Amino acid sequence: MTVTVRSTPHSLVVLWPYGLLLLVVAGLYGQSLGFGYVWDDRAFLLDDTLLREGSWSWAAVARPVLPDTSYFRPLVLSTWMAEMQLFKLTPLYSHAVNVLLHGLSSCLLFALGCRVFERYQGARTAALWAALLYAAHPCLVEGVAWISGRFDLMATALLLAACAVAMAPASAARCAAVAVLALGAMLSKETGVLLAPLLVLLTLARHPAAPLAALWRGLWPYLLAYALAAALYFVLRSQGLGYASYVGFGPGQMLEAVLRYEVWLRTLSFYTFMALAPFGDISVRHDWLVELGSYRQHVATLGAVLVLVLVVAVGALRRRTWALLWLGFYVGLFPVLGFFVINNGETIGSERFLYLPLALLALALVALYLALRERYGRQRNVAFLGKALACGWLAIALFVTFTVASMWESDLRLWTWQYRVNPGNGLVRTAYLGALAKTRSDEAQKEFEEEIERIRGRHGGQLPLNVQIVYSGYLLEQNDPEALLYLQGLVENAPNIWRRTDSGELRQLDQANHAGVLANYSQALMVFKGDLVQARKYLSQAESLMSRGGQYQVVHQLIAIEYLEGNKAAARELYRQNIGMLRAYDLLKVHRSIGALVTYTCLRKKGALCDDEAQAFLDYLKADDAPPAH
Repeated sequence: MTVTVRSTPHSLVVLWPYGLLLLVVAGLYGQSLGFGYVWDDRAFLLDDTLLREGSWSWAAVARPVLPDTSYFRPLVLSTWMAEMQLFKLTPLYSHAVNVLLHGLSSCLLFALGCRVFERYQGARTAALWAALLYAAHPCLVEGVAWISGRFDLMATALLLAACAVAMAPASAARCAAVAVLALGAMLSKETGVLLAPLLVLLTLARHPAAPLAALWRGLWPYLLAYALAAALYFVLRSQGLGYASYVGFGPGQMLEAVLRYEVWLRTLSFYTFMALAPFGDISVRHDWLVELGSYRQHVATLGAVLVLVLVVAVGALRRRTWALLWLGFYVGLFPVLGFFVINNGETIGSERFLYLPLALLALALVALYLALRERYGRQRNVAFLGKALACGWLAIALFVTFTVASMWESDLRLWTWQYRVNPGNGLVRTAYLGALAKTRSDEAQKEFEEEIERIRGRHGGQLPLNVQIVYSGYLLEQNDPEALLYLQGLVENAPNIWRRTDSGELRQLDQANHAGVLANYSQALMVFKGDLVQARKYLSQAESLMSRGGQYQVVHQLIAIEYLEGNKAAARELYRQNIGMLRAYDLLKVHRSIGALVTYTCLRKKGALCDDEAQAFLDYLKADDAPPAH
């Protein structure tokens, strides 16, 4: 009788770390599958119909992702467009993609770490620790739990994939793969252009003792592939935006940024300490003025950060693996230190900008431990201390990350948390009030009205501009005639409210805000005064300021105006012309809005609600609602 001894398959030994990483990511972020659309998700996905209107088109994705920005990210917009076409407005699938991307990045970092640490004993264990520290870092919550954080997720995943491919000897197929991945990273976020310096640093870190000439012979084909991808990227960027670089970027701006050393030094200190000790300071908004009072901006702390930079620079010159990887952390931070025109409002920085740099820092910290262990191998205390620190940090990180991720469940939960932490921030206050105003509950309505009175009391009986905008919209939703007075004041004082460019035109972001105010004022004139002439006037002004993706906000009002003026056929023709856009937004909401406008305007003009008349008109329009054949 022969007994066969079955050994553990080699594939399981190779794959179990990937399974562990995916399990950790799922445990931390699986809760996000039940989350909704939050914050800028509304601007990207709900209030802009271009991603849901018709099939994919280059024009729909090759545009700035936000007004007044130079952000060219068509690949991410394409993924959102695909999700909108396949699953409509179902956030579950978009959150699932984000979680999968984070799991992919964590696995790619492990694979990359195995290559970089291959000369050390226990390389796979070291790489796994780096990937675990990265996967669980609390600063990554914003990027993963927030659908709009996908820009950083996709760019980083594609960059890490390109670096992992380039760790093998160059071949035509691998060079082509690196070029495609590099182009994809650039089309996801501008940080994709950092592939070349990161690839050089990773190669040096992997072979610190190899001759530079030998490293160059293995590296130049990949750098050439990157250069070709970058050239194509800037051609596409120029075609999409009208310019290849950032507006105003050049030697003059770089010199000015260098001279403003205080800004980038304070920002560097902020990101360094958030990367190493983030637990008590996780926030959506890190105010510049509040940050100036933190320990991170003390003169001694700034001095320590400068010393650390010098130590890393010296170590990199000596080709120390940990220092070269740490230098990669600084390379990843470079675009957000103040050298480029990035509008962060009142903030010193955003945690999601750490998504790429933290991958390099995780490798650097583990490499530093390996170097110390190698040097002080006989002193067990060194190894024990390193393991204890890593285990303790990871345990706290898992708890904080899981807890903070739950705050991204909804706008109301996110901004309630932030408003308690940072009530003085204008954006946080506006977002909190907006979330309360949109929540259909008596408790939320009561809290909204009480908070308005508290703000009014703190400002001498007046409401700040951004609060007035939110409050007027709330009053309009409540059918309160006081909305007309607030909106009239906002419209009449527009020249003193909105910022303008040097040529005297409204900035694009302020154009969108002003257009919303004009559209609301037009609606108020209809339902509270029955004034169709003035309503059409201000609605036309609003339409001229809106992009195509936001014009559904005025089209349904124009349809109601045409009908109320006796142009029933013209109203139906306008409805037919824009049925694709209206369907992409939400036909049910459009019908409700048109019906309400007709009903309440009738009340002002005829003294009756005209419910039957409004329903008959909607039935007349719905004859054109049949979806197009596929």
